[in-house]
Amino acid sequence: MLRSFLGKFKKTKKTKIPYNSKLISKFHSDHKKIIKIVQKIIDAIEKNDDKTIHASLKSLKMSLLGHFMEEDTMLYQYLKEYYKDNPSTYELIIEFYSSIKEIQRTLLKFLDKYLAKTKYDIYFEKEFELIVQGLSSRVESEESSLYTLYLK
Repeated sequence: MLRSFLGKFKKTKKTKIPYNSKLISKFHSDHKKIIKIVQKIIDAIEKNDDKTIHASLKSLKMSLLGHFMEEDTMLYQYLKEYYKDNPSTYELIIEFYSSIKEIQRTLLKFLDKYLAKTKYDIYFEKEFELIVQGLSSRVESEESSLYTLYLK
């Protein structure tokens, strides 16, 4: 049983954060959940359903906070340590890390702003559209570039 548990962790380079073979699938699952919440908000906007928008924004915030925390503690820390002797890859990881911190600030500012409201208008809709575009772009780049570094 212990061997089965330990088999989930890949032994490559010695790092303080253990490799978790299920981490990237977890992140893919998180992304799918986030996309479903975003779609629920889009549907609620079309129906002018402010109550569902508000509840879904709360759900989106909680999902994003959990995902960001796991990425920070499990993914970025591992990658920074693993690639510390590879300057070009390390620089790429630092760029991803810096950009996600900016995205996190923007998303949380948006969510806090609109969670303080109970009515949603065209300004919300326009801002939300921009947030979704940025989030979509980020998910695509993480899944095509960043996550592949972890799986190597």
